[in-house]
Parts: sequence; C-alpha cells; structure tokens
Amino acid sequence: MKRSFLCMFFGLFLISVSAASWKVNASVNKMKLTMHEELQYTIKVSSDAPIRLDDPDPPVAKGLIFRNMMTRSSSGVSLSGLQRTAQYSREFIYVYIPSKPGIFTIPVQSVSIGSKIHKTPAFNIEVIDAPPGTTAPGPSAPPAPVDPLRWVPDPTEAYRPLGEVMLLSVPDRSSVYLGEPVIVSYYLYSTQSLGSFQLEDEEDFSGYGKSVYHQPSQLDYSRATYNGRSYLRALIKQLSVVPNSVGRIQVPGLTGSARVYDYGYQSRSLRSSDSFIQVLALPQSGAPPSFTGAVGRFSVTQQVSPKTLSLGDAVSYKLIVQGRGNFHQFTALSMPENQDFRASKPVITDAVNGGVDGTRTIVYTLLPQRSGELRLPEFRFSWFDSSSGVYRSFEAPKTTITVKPANVLSYFSDLLSREDPQELRALRPLKVYRNYHLYLFSLWFWLLISLILAAVGFSAFLAWENSLRFKDPVRFSRIRAERVLNRYFKEARQAAESLLPEFYVLAEQGLMAYMAEKFKLSNRLSTPEKLEQLANFEIPAEEIGRLSEFITRCGQARFMPGGADASALSQDLQTLQEIVRAFNSLERGAKKS
Repeated sequence: MKRSFLCMFFGLFLISVSAASWKVNASVNKMKLTMHEELQYTIKVSSDAPIRLDDPDPPVAKGLIFRNMMTRSSSGVSLSGLQRTAQYSREFIYVYIPSKPGIFTIPVQSVSIGSKIHKTPAFNIEVIDAPPGTTAPGPSAPPAPVDPLRWVPDPTEAYRPLGEVMLLSVPDRSSVYLGEPVIVSYYLYSTQSLGSFQLEDEEDFSGYGKSVYHQPSQLDYSRATYNGRSYLRALIKQLSVVPNSVGRIQVPGLTGSARVYDYGYQSRSLRSSDSFIQVLALPQSGAPPSFTGAVGRFSVTQQVSPKTLSLGDAVSYKLIVQGRGNFHQFTALSMPENQDFRASKPVITDAVNGGVDGTRTIVYTLLPQRSGELRLPEFRFSWFDSSSGVYRSFEAPKTTITVKPANVLSYFSDLLSREDPQELRALRPLKVYRNYHLYLFSLWFWLLISLILAAVGFSAFLAWENSLRFKDPVRFSRIRAERVLNRYFKEARQAAESLLPEFYVLAEQGLMAYMAEKFKLSNRLSTPEKLEQLANFEIPAEEIGRLSEFITRCGQARFMPGGADASALSQDLQTLQEIVRAFNSLERGAKKS
C-alpha cells in the first residue's frame, strides 16, 4: 500500500509539472571584466506553479574560478477581471573570479524539469588585465539582481575553496534564578548561503526542563559578526529551558547536517557549541506565605464584575498575571474563607508562548450569602522578582459590592454553571424573596393576548384582500358582490319572515347592488338601464327575464295600492333565493362585442 501511494503521489507530481508553464533564462552581469572584478552568472526559472528544484551544478568555464553560489525565490499573484494568475520564480546566482586574461566561454546549461530539458544560451566573457579599481570598457549585459546578503570576499585574504559553517547555541542570560526560564537560541553561521539544513537530534543534560519556544519554517539569513568576522546567520530553533537544580548546568545540544557547495554539493555534519548557565538559589528568608513558586518579571491586576447584583447571582473575580516567567511552574491559591461569600475553585486560562511569555488569568466565582454592602475577601498573590532579586506581592484593593434582595428566579441562576452544574445551593429563607404574581392566571393578561391575536388576524385579512385585488380582480369582484348581496339578503329575509313590506325595497336594492358589483355596472344608471346593460354579457336570456320580472314585482309592491300582499311574501322570498342561486352559479361572463 505504501508503494502504491508513492506511485500515485509521483504521478500527480508529474501531471502538475507537465501542466505548468515553465521558462528558463540565463544572464551575466557583464560581458567584459578585469582581473580584479567578479562575474555573476544567473539562471532564472519562472513558472505559474510552485517551483521545487534542486540547485543546478555550477557551470565549468575555463579561465573562471567558481567562488560562491546564492539562491533567491519570489512569488506574486495578479488579478485581471475575474481571472487569477500566479507567478513564481527562483534564481540561482553563481559568482566567478577570473584566473587569467583572455576570452572564455560559459557553455550551454541543461536544466531538467519533469520530462523536459531546457537549455540556456552560451556566453563569451572577455577578461582583460587592468590595474585594481578600474572597470573594463565596452558594452555589458544588463546586471542580474544581486543578493544583498551575499558574502563578499576579502581581497587581502587568500581564496579558500571551503566555506566556514558552524552551529552556535546562545542563551539570552548567563545567570538565572532557580525556576526562571531562559531562552536558548541556536544559530547557523556560514560564510556562504547554504542549500538547506536538516535538524537531526537534540542532546539533553540534567538539571532542567525544556519546551519549544520558536521553530522557524525556513532559513532567513541576516548579516552578523562573530569573533571579528562577517557571517550570514540564520535562526534554527529556540528552546525555553527552566532550571530545576542549583549550580552550573549545560543547555541542550543540537546536531544536524548542512548542504554545502565545495566544488560540488556535500552534506556537512554540525553540532552546536557547548553553552552553560549558572543557576542561583532563591532566598530562604523573606518568602511570603502566599508564594507558590512564581519566578520572573510580572505585573498583576484584578477585575471584579458586577459590583451591583441580586442575591443568588455570582461575582466574577479575575486575577491577571502578565510578563515573563515560569507560568507552568506555579499554582493558584484558593480564595480566603469569608462568611459573606462562598468561593469556587480557581479556573486558570493561559495565553502563553512556550510557557514563558504571555498572560495568565485566574478566575474565582464568588456567591454572596446575604444582601447588603459586602466587602470582597482580602486576596494576595506573591512571586519572586528575578530582575530585583526580592519577593513581591500584589494585595487586592479593598472592594465593596452591593447585593440586593433576591427573587425566586435567581435561586436557579447557576443550575447550569459550568464548574458545578449539578449543585443546588442551600435553601434561602422565604422572606428574602419578593412576592411575584404569576401573570399566566390573570384575566387581563389573556384579554390582552386575545386583542393582539385579533389585530394580527384582521391585519392579515386586509393584507390578503388588498393583494387579491391586484392578483385576481375577477375573484375579488365576486367576493365583494356576494358580500353586498349577503348583507341585503339577510335584511330582506328578516323583513319577509316578519311580513314587512320593506322586504321589496331591500330585495331590489340588494339585487341591483349585487349586479353592479359583479358585472361592473355604473351606479349612476337607473334600474332599467342596468337591466339593459346585463344583456351585453353572456347571461342566459331566461335569467335576465326572471330578474326583470322580479324587479317589476318589487316595483308594484312598493308603489301600487295593495301590491304588498303579506300572503305573497313567502313566494317572493323563494323567488329571490332562486335568482340569487342562479347568478351565484354564473361566472362573470365576457362582454359581447
């Protein structure tokens, strides 16, 4: 399975390499130089994919002596419209010095990328014999970019074929107190840029504990001087060392291998230099009772919230310790006993780098036991100040909080407490709670709820009807017409059942209002004119005739002597019902052309 995974990974790498766009260029900083100048030959590889290549071997040119090599990488992203384009480049810069005057050729170089081989052009370099400080005349090629951290040879020093490489361990302090952290930095010193450095092992000694403080992801060179000589320096690793014994202790040692070019690449094994720390004992006298082992340079503050609360609520007391010291070596004291408060166990939250630098927050939860003006317990935190060599203490300022009488709801406020979710605090006397009335059993509460629901329902009905007017005007007209008819029909039926002649007035008005709303007839028209307008719609002639006869009957009953016969009211009511059913069953017909 491991072999198949490697094959799949290698295949994906070949696919990505073949799909990328590659470009290989070569250049020199000058085509003509003197015996006292140096030549820089640069191979630049560009691609739209990340570049992972081994350093090409330096070209061999007769009359030119290879002196040093440098590398440089860059990347960038550009956006054009919605298209994102990435560009990566890597430069390999080879430094040569001439060995004699003449014309010499840097041959064609072959750079293998995936399955393709890219070739660079050849360069003819002319070397002339000229006094020191002069520059060769004539045209020169555009200068290649120069590494500002490259090693510059000393002209008074004989050239050496082998570069100097060493690994040094540098503690930030040579003398510390017992328990005080010290940061040990491991630096790679070299007279030339290295291809890579592989960290292999750490050698430990007695008398300390350690943790990683910082681990760089790449070699980042800077210029440094050591024993009067200039070097390129890169940080390899930083360890936090906390001594646990008094006396002289040796810091951990690192071993690794550097990839160095000495007329061909080779690995050079390195071991860090031996470094020692003198550990001093803490003073025996003067240690306060609240000292729990904190050693370093700290600043301490406190936070209390809230300062006004109800009985049953909790106070959050935070002790904040900031600075540099042995954060992982000391504990938190319990809150002093106090009859006015019940304190939880301390909860510690750290935001610390390598156990050395940062902030520790110690949180106590205080539960008041009575109402009134209560003073918080007096609290003290002590540590040994390594900068002055004395014990120091932080005494919490006197703080008073206001506790109001509790209500019944606050009794259950910490049932879901993170520290002790299943603990129910001791019962309080009933007199400390206010007498709250439960609104759920009040008549006015449900009356208010009913009014709110009725208002919501009426608003929803109006919104629906307004929406229907625009979405479906035909249905809206039918609903309005039926609503008008129902109002007049109800009144007419009551008049008929009571044998009142007002039946005919209501019946005629209701029918014609219904027809006007249903078929969009103008209210300015008279009843005969409205009947004539109904003939323009697709309504059966017999229905229009029966409607016309009923309207005529209503007119006779209203204006002719003896027309309103009480014995005929029931028959006329039945006729009205039949007419209404007939027109209700009709959809609004299209108007005749």
